[in-house]
Amino acid sequence: MSKFPLFLTAGNRTCAILLVMADFLQQMADAPELSAKAQKEMGKAEPGKIGDGHRAFLQNLLSLIDAGTIDPVKPETFLHKEKYDTLPQERKAKVDVSMMNIASEIQHITEFHRSKHTPDESPQLQTMIDHLWDILERLEEVRSVYVF
Repeated sequence: MSKFPLFLTAGNRTCAILLVMADFLQQMADAPELSAKAQKEMGKAEPGKIGDGHRAFLQNLLSLIDAGTIDPVKPETFLHKEKYDTLPQERKAKVDVSMMNIASEIQHITEFHRSKHTPDESPQLQTMIDHLWDILERLEEVRSVYVF
């Protein structure tokens, strides 16, 4: 289904797209130049509270790392090996493919949280946790193989 009203013909749709693009390009051309300092400031994470569920998950994740139960650079430590070994091959493959993405996201979360240059809680951190949850949610049928 088209995003454009039904009365627009193919030619008119092209014109509408070109007008939108021209307007966008004009806005970008008219935008004021930002200094390097202003650009650096705009890239900083903003402090802000994260949800209770996010905080609990983060604390659990950090405690698993601190205890040596999991290691963000060794994805195999994320697994309950005995549960993983019982999976059919197709599900093992699904877990294997996801491991690098999960490891990467866990590294981002822990580095962001532990950095002296970022706030302990922020919307950016909550978004990273949400992204990790999205990855894990897609693996729902094999979710029990993960330690966290």
